[in-house]
Amino acid sequence: MATKKKTKIKPKKKVFLLIVEGKSDEKALKPIISELMNDQVLFKTVGCDLSSNDGKGYKNKTLVELIKIELTKFLLENRGITEKDIKKIVVISDTDGCYIPDEAVFSSDKEELRYEDEGIYTSDVEGIRKRNKFKSKKLEPVIKGEMLGDIPLEIYYFSCNLDHVIHGERNMDSSKKVSSAEDFSDLYDGEEEKFVEFVDEFGVEKKFNDSWKFIKKDLNSLMRYSNMNVFFINNLRYFNDVAKVVIEKCMRDSES
Repeated sequence: MATKKKTKIKPKKKVFLLIVEGKSDEKALKPIISELMNDQVLFKTVGCDLSSNDGKGYKNKTLVELIKIELTKFLLENRGITEKDIKKIVVISDTDGCYIPDEAVFSSDKEELRYEDEGIYTSDVEGIRKRNKFKSKKLEPVIKGEMLGDIPLEIYYFSCNLDHVIHGERNMDSSKKVSSAEDFSDLYDGEEEKFVEFVDEFGVEKKFNDSWKFIKKDLNSLMRYSNMNVFFINNLRYFNDVAKVVIEKCMRDSES
């Protein structure tokens, strides 16, 4: 069996580590955010939703413990970077409708899960209700500001999922996700700061805690929202001058 080649990276600046669920998340966001930030931005794709995975090795661990495991993997794969080089860890998560009331989970005779404005359709109603409670509970400590040792953790969402926000499709065929994500990032090639304006359209709050309170209400976690605008606001000082101008404009517009 071939051994996975380890990348040797010696950071010139502190590292922002963004943890995302899948390749499509990385393909859509990495080219854009990397160009906007002054600090070095690296991504760790975990291949699953850490907050809802109830498989062996996941179910009985807190989200912070799971992030710690992923950080350890990242450091092993990126020789030259140490834990001290990590300025901040940012987790980007889909809400997947996890905050909707139980009565908005409907029975369907189709095997595939389907997200709609009025609720979630599934052949396993009780299983999805349990998943929603499991996921929302697991997210809470990180939302409330729990840290990983000395490393600050921040968590931001796309709702109902990344595809919903950037493409307007909640239930995108998995075979299209990566190519569609690449097409999306290409739209902002050379004009990455316009992505700030794009996500600001889907952000209903400008403060972190308020953005999470909003998405937890009613059926909001099924709708097309994101608090990535708050990521830009909260980390303003780490972005390049062009991005700062756009971020500050979005902040002023919200106050007018």
